[in-house]
Amino acid sequence: MSSPVECTALALLDSTMRGVVRALVQRATDHDAVAPISEHQLLRLGADNPAGRWQHLLARRGESVVGYAIADRDAAEAEIVVDPDARRTGVGAALLREIDRAVPSDVVRIWAHGNLEAAQAFARSSGASAERTLWQLRRPLAAPLPPMTLPEQLALRTFDAARDEQAWVQLNAAAFADHPEQGSWTVADLRDREREEWFDAGGFLIAETTAPYGDLQPGELAGFHWTKIHGPTTAELAADPDAASRALGEVYVVGVSPRAQGGGLGKALTIAGLEHLRGKRIPTVLLYVDDDNAPAMALYRRLGFGEHAVDVQYRHSPHG
Repeated sequence: MSSPVECTALALLDSTMRGVVRALVQRATDHDAVAPISEHQLLRLGADNPAGRWQHLLARRGESVVGYAIADRDAAEAEIVVDPDARRTGVGAALLREIDRAVPSDVVRIWAHGNLEAAQAFARSSGASAERTLWQLRRPLAAPLPPMTLPEQLALRTFDAARDEQAWVQLNAAAFADHPEQGSWTVADLRDREREEWFDAGGFLIAETTAPYGDLQPGELAGFHWTKIHGPTTAELAADPDAASRALGEVYVVGVSPRAQGGGLGKALTIAGLEHLRGKRIPTVLLYVDDDNAPAMALYRRLGFGEHAVDVQYRHSPHG
């Protein structure tokens, strides 16, 4: 019989515990071939936590950490990982009870990355129901691309932190005003990613107005395509000609100002980013898109993307 699970809630993690959680996440990733915790939440392992907005929930059995969850009080969301060797032993249920305590809401939404069979079974046993579906689409970059046609009032350049950070955050908020995660990014969130090894300003494309365009005046940001490369770092790609074959590109974020929509800028920016990744000799590119975003799904299918994997967000009510 398994020993009892003991849970601890912390507002901040010290460096030792951050390492323990990252190792747990990596074990689960290696076992399931999908990361159980999103990048956005992993960046919070070492982040400041104003007013205790989120709680780090640790599940221990004896001296071992066998599960972890992060619960966001304001967003009423959570993500969970259980050590592969400790599954179906009550760890997930114990963490779910702690999530219910940490999030004062009638409904908590919990992501199941990959929507694995174990996650579906856990959702059924806890009475949770699927509410949101996020597709991962992929395409080979060797496949032909349509020509990239940028409106003549716009110029394409790369991101410059010194001049673009605040303007980009404002543009991102406007472009994703209805998006529950992306639209809430702050300058601090942007800078967290700028410090990551994968960050490359050369793959962060900005469309800037050179003449009036839509409701925009010259010098304003009209849109962007931020690409990402998984696997080798930027330095490794530069040093090793064969490193690109081990890499996976990503359409990390594409956004267009609501004041510049309707002119095909989103398609042009998407193609520009794909061309950038192809120029790096990356073989395959992925992106994420909500199932109910019909215009984006249609565009990506026209550009040759197909379904590869799925994440599902479950709606859980602590009170039934």
